[in-house]
Amino acid sequence: MHLISDFQSGARFENLLAYDWPQDVPVSVDRIEVPSGIEGNARIQWAPVEEMLGDDEQAAQARVLVSNDEDSASSTFQVYWQGHEDEAVTAVAPPGQSRVIQSPSRPDSGEVLVLFGDEHSFDNRAYVSMPESEKALVLFQGPDEPDDPNEMLFYLRRAFVGSVRPSIEVVNRKHDQLFTQEEINLASLLVVAGSIVDTSAIQGMLKGGKSVLVVGTEALASPSFIQLPGLDRPFLDKATIKDYALIGEMEFGHPVFSFFVDPKFSDFTTIHFWSYARLREDGFPSSSVLSRFDNGDPVLLECHLDGGTMFALASGWNPEASQFSRSTKFVPFLFSLLEYRGVRRSVMTQYVVGERLPVRAVLGGERGGIEIAGPDGFQEALRDGDVQSKEIEAPGVYHASLRNRLVKFAVNTDPREGHTTPLEVDHLDAFGIP
Repeated sequence: MHLISDFQSGARFENLLAYDWPQDVPVSVDRIEVPSGIEGNARIQWAPVEEMLGDDEQAAQARVLVSNDEDSASSTFQVYWQGHEDEAVTAVAPPGQSRVIQSPSRPDSGEVLVLFGDEHSFDNRAYVSMPESEKALVLFQGPDEPDDPNEMLFYLRRAFVGSVRPSIEVVNRKHDQLFTQEEINLASLLVVAGSIVDTSAIQGMLKGGKSVLVVGTEALASPSFIQLPGLDRPFLDKATIKDYALIGEMEFGHPVFSFFVDPKFSDFTTIHFWSYARLREDGFPSSSVLSRFDNGDPVLLECHLDGGTMFALASGWNPEASQFSRSTKFVPFLFSLLEYRGVRRSVMTQYVVGERLPVRAVLGGERGGIEIAGPDGFQEALRDGDVQSKEIEAPGVYHASLRNRLVKFAVNTDPREGHTTPLEVDHLDAFGIP
């Protein structure tokens, strides 16, 4: 076998450890010598997405990694956003070392960070796409106290603690306290628990095309709820349970349960329910049962009413009613309810050349043609609704659009491509290659 290579240190030699090289296959090496006088390479990397999460000011001035090869003749560089050279910051990275610096403040249109002072330009640009900054408001109406671990509000609030993109705020009111019209206009989801006194928030959310989740026996049996216009005697009675009830059926094709399609996440049978409301399916207009208990009674029912979507969850998630809030399914379920109304979770927007961009999943999983545009006039249309991703072969910022939704992806050269310092040929000996 003949191997032709410049033996740069960034090559993935460790992949050779996965196999025993056959000793009857000798390797003849033809090394490409780097011309003398060409110094080593320096490169720039934008901080990982996780490090950019935070408030807008921190995200606008994130960290940058400047790395310098050991045979480099330079150690001082300038870093600036393309088109903003006058706002450059200095980065000092001695040969063979890396330095993390604070980037210049990012302009609104900033997509490219430039490293100046290095002779090899192929990795002197870092393409940047910031995660979308989105906020969501969740309303909770019920008698619960926020810090009582025996009540549902306690677990609802903690489900969204630490969520940054989207940033989720939970506003709670007792049943004798009304939400403002502004809160109803801004909210993505209303959760109602306990005995319902006033239905104005429910009706306001539904008429605004929003989602309402009515939870537990007490709420579903409330006279005010039962008499809600459009419903027809939806509550039957409180179920009689021996020991506990289990979930027996799930409609995984529904968007609310799409996260759980993977068999690794689809097992709901370990969640015990101690009490629940028996619901009359035809008491809800245009309804669908999304999950059932093992005896066939509805667990989660969806109906469309007054332009909005109402979900009826037969059991609460307080510890007295079920184990739901303490299961691994609870938080993804709540986020899925928000996504169902258009609230998007943060997605990865930084990739390297050769990786596939999961464009369809990021754009909401909808079928339909996806338009992708990129640098140097790159354009491609994914017409097939079954095509989920696209492999990208050149660095730059790419825009993917489907109907009225647009997402940007930054694609950079693999950082290992920048490790150009040559290794000795006998480096192959360590991998048992004759």
